[in-house]
Amino acid sequence: MAKVNFTAARVEAHRCEQGKSQSFLWDSKTPGLGLRATTGGAKSYIFQGKIHGSTVRITIGDPRSWTIDQAQERARSLQTLIDSGVDPREQEAEQKAAHEARQAAKRRQDVTVGEAWEHYLEHLRTKISPKTKKPRSERYILDHVNLSSPGGGIAKRGGKEKVRGPLAPLMPLKLTEITAATMSQWLEGEIPRGSTNAGHAFGLFKAFIRWCDAHETYSGIISHDAYASPKVKGILPRSTAKDDCLQREQLSVWFSAVRAIANPVISAYLQGLLITGARREELAALRWEDVDFRWRSLTMNDKIEGTGGRTIPLTPYLASLLSNLQRLNEIPPVTGRHYGAILRAA
Repeated sequence: MAKVNFTAARVEAHRCEQGKSQSFLWDSKTPGLGLRATTGGAKSYIFQGKIHGSTVRITIGDPRSWTIDQAQERARSLQTLIDSGVDPREQEAEQKAAHEARQAAKRRQDVTVGEAWEHYLEHLRTKISPKTKKPRSERYILDHVNLSSPGGGIAKRGGKEKVRGPLAPLMPLKLTEITAATMSQWLEGEIPRGSTNAGHAFGLFKAFIRWCDAHETYSGIISHDAYASPKVKGILPRSTAKDDCLQREQLSVWFSAVRAIANPVISAYLQGLLITGARREELAALRWEDVDFRWRSLTMNDKIEGTGGRTIPLTPYLASLLSNLQRLNEIPPVTGRHYGAILRAA
């Protein structure tokens, strides 16, 4: 291949030959240094050499950014690498990988709890629960959202200001700041606002930390001491069973008072809670298709995610209450969607 002494004029005048996709001009002063021109008019300095019997071609840069002297110096350094048995492409790949690793490490140090929490919520929404082997329920996901909510604004139902969730103060922190001391301080601030809610939020956040530890992006950032240290466990409120209940001798008075409620929906709802022993949300989620008057049964939306609900007997008295509601209107008796509307209409 013909070689010429590179000058500014020759570099400027070099064009791609007609009928070719690219044309090369080679420097006589610096081995391996060339100038490539394409049909589109683009030009670039390149280096071409051989290592272990294979041709190596590397782009140096645009002549508008690189002077001839700079391009010659870069070509000489690349030839030096080849002479020492180093493939410049491999060296560049290693340097790029090292740079990306440094950047990833920096991002790991800077990532906030809120950013990782959103990633965690997406995981909960889209992945199957290993416990139930089924998708997680909307209620389960919403519980995480509410507990991490910053609050503010007016709620659609009730018109009251939204209260922040107990996990909200942790969201702006970096993952690297989640330590046993941080968690202890957080618990000390949240327990006075509600020990049960704080304990529940701690349990969900503990699961989040474990998820982080198993995730390649967040692994190793938060120590398990953040939730397992004696200091944290000593502050954590203990879960105790509620011992308040209606006594047998109180039932007659209670039923008389509840039956006297003017709104038939509320009256049936309260009596249904007592008769079935269901949780408030379970009975509030009841639909007419969950009521089997023929075989006297109710299907409750169980609290445990993905179980498909549980079936319980429908007693004659509760059946009569529900039948009365069905006669009043065709809207399901107590539903999460319609309950407020029924109250306003009553």
